Amino acid sequence: MIARKLTLASVLAAAMPAHAAPAFLQRLDAGANLIENAAYGYGLSGDEARIAAGEPGGLSGGAPAVAGGAVEIWRREGSALVREQRVLPPVPTTAGLFGVRTALSGDWLAVLDTSGGERVHQYLRAGGVWSLQQTLTPGPDDGSWGIALGLLDDCLVVGSPGYTPGAGASSSGAVHRYRRSGTTWVEQALITGLDDAANRTFGDAVALDRRSDGVLQLAVGAGGRNQGNGAVYVLRDDGAGWLQEQRLQLADAQLDERLGSAVALRGDTLLAGAPQATMSMQALAGRAVVWRRTGSGDFPWVHDATLADPAPAQGDKFGQSVALVREDEALVGVPWRDVVVIASYADAGAVKRYVHGRSTSTCAPAWLDAGGLGNPAALPQAGALYGGTLARGRLVGIGAIAATVQSTAAAGFVDALYEDGVFADAFDCP
Repeated sequence: MIARKLTLASVLAAAMPAHAAPAFLQRLDAGANLIENAAYGYGLSGDEARIAAGEPGGLSGGAPAVAGGAVEIWRREGSALVREQRVLPPVPTTAGLFGVRTALSGDWLAVLDTSGGERVHQYLRAGGVWSLQQTLTPGPDDGSWGIALGLLDDCLVVGSPGYTPGAGASSSGAVHRYRRSGTTWVEQALITGLDDAANRTFGDAVALDRRSDGVLQLAVGAGGRNQGNGAVYVLRDDGAGWLQEQRLQLADAQLDERLGSAVALRGDTLLAGAPQATMSMQALAGRAVVWRRTGSGDFPWVHDATLADPAPAQGDKFGQSVALVREDEALVGVPWRDVVVIASYADAGAVKRYVHGRSTSTCAPAWLDAGGLGNPAALPQAGALYGGTLARGRLVGIGAIAATVQSTAAAGFVDALYEDGVFADAFDCP
């Protein structure tokens, strides 16, 4: 690893105060349930009111208690968050990895549980209590089923990047779509995209949102496509089924940069990570790419920007996680970044923030580096992998999945921040 010299201010302070950064609220951890190697926040999701922190190595209950995983639901109340419930697996199993992935939307929570094979449990909040409603299981052709989850209103999508259809291409990948009727989830479609190919791994990452005209859309990452160059597929729901709208890739694609390993979707903006990209001759430095839906016809999505550190370092994996707070505000996780504040903190990690504003020199719209994001009162921690996971929404979650908490190694924590809605151009442009 090549050390990066970053000041604390460059990691945590926003460079342009007129673009008000999400305000730090609280650091979340397992509290009385702290346990070594719990990886709190590994499965991280959220919406406008809550954060779900999956803890795949956490205590699951039982007698005696086993380390099979848990999910904690935190609810925002004013300027603080309260622990609403610790959700446990229906059958606690040692090393079950319950909570390795989560997806939260309103009163529904989807949780991946890998004990005895992949399963996705659906929890419903009723009367202030989260209770198991249904368990979904993969089909015979699925592989790595549930490694990506997306949930929005009555639509659930489950990525299966190892999907291999019968005599078809190995690990071409697929996404299962489920629709809720009342309190029951029914599989409605198997989505594979229009260009099945071996090791494409379609379904590495998924994101659901509604575009500006209200149409439901889905972004699917396929990091293995074309020898690992990667791609992102955008599909839309036309009422009768999912139609592939466009396949997004880069003109300067790199071998094995894994574009689409992480995806985020917000209205007419799409953000994708390519964490294994080589930048300025630094292997695995990583980059992220923004597309915006501004065109029409067969290619409505237009490449808007490529985001990268101006001084990339080997192994940083910029773009390992991505999130869109709003259409004009992007977050990029850099979990293996080294940070220097008095001492050197190897693999402390950081989160970079970008806003779509006006260039200082031309006043033209551009994605501008707005500094870092996190807890301004805390120093970095070596090996914490801060930014390894991100949760989208006005309530932002940042996972430090390998952090030491109260002398408990790799217990992990989540920083919660809130977007206050203040967002204006930083420069006086016409």
